[in-house]
Amino acid sequence: MAVSPLPLIAALTGDPYLVVVATRILAFAMAALALDLILGYGGMVSFGHAAYLGIGAYAVAILSRAGITDLGAHLGAAVVAGAAFALVTGAISLRTRGIYFIMITLAFAQMAYFFFVSLSAYGGDDGVTLTARSTVLGRDWLADDRVLYYAALAMLAGALSAVRGDHRVAVRAGADRRAGKPAADAGGGLHPVSVPADGLRHLRGHDGHRRGDPGQSGQLRLALLHELAPLGGVGGDGRPGRHRQPAGRHRGGDTGAAAGGVAGALYRTLAADLRRAPDPGRAVLARRA
Repeated sequence: MAVSPLPLIAALTGDPYLVVVATRILAFAMAALALDLILGYGGMVSFGHAAYLGIGAYAVAILSRAGITDLGAHLGAAVVAGAAFALVTGAISLRTRGIYFIMITLAFAQMAYFFFVSLSAYGGDDGVTLTARSTVLGRDWLADDRVLYYAALAMLAGALSAVRGDHRVAVRAGADRRAGKPAADAGGGLHPVSVPADGLRHLRGHDGHRRGDPGQSGQLRLALLHELAPLGGVGGDGRPGRHRQPAGRHRGGDTGAAAGGVAGALYRTLAADLRRAPDPGRAVLARRA
């Protein structure tokens, strides 16, 4: 991928923070990718998708505070916690349509937000900050920002591969069946790839920031995720029965919208960092004054 030489560029420029920012971009790219899958191809306008980011982050944070630092345990906990939340909330949300679906998913996200805020043992409003990253086979290889970056890059590549072709067709076919429309051959039924892909991204979101933040499951992350998908261009227009191509034509996979989500994450993260950066012109004027 085009971003793979970033650690080398950071070493040449003497700015290691580039790797930290790039890792954060990869984490949000996975978030945008999962949202693009259900919004663009599933036709489900979910306002509760950010809840999975917070749930996965807290699953990892709670294990870490309990002394469990193994990457496999963290990954499994993030995926299982996210899938369990999706199973319960999805069973209720998928019985609704239109604006009711949007509002009930938003309500579930807010429930998750206030639940985590109520956990005073884990920081309440401030969240929980961890001092170490996950370990691999007892070794702290992910403590190196470059190793963490390439691990995130591999996860994003895996997520991109997972949502291509038959998996995405299956999501689309499921949406058509819910809308009462005949579905094209989906190559073996519905594959719930959004939840496992989210689980991977949950783990990345925690390790990239070393933090479990209740805001991740509330309105702040919600607004961010819904900015990322339109920036890159979602795979469809978000309405059941509407799609750029018939479902049966997606067997080869279309990476345009997925790559757009990555581009959206790149833009949104860099823009946020630039807004926080100090203005050098003001510093010069202050010194002269």
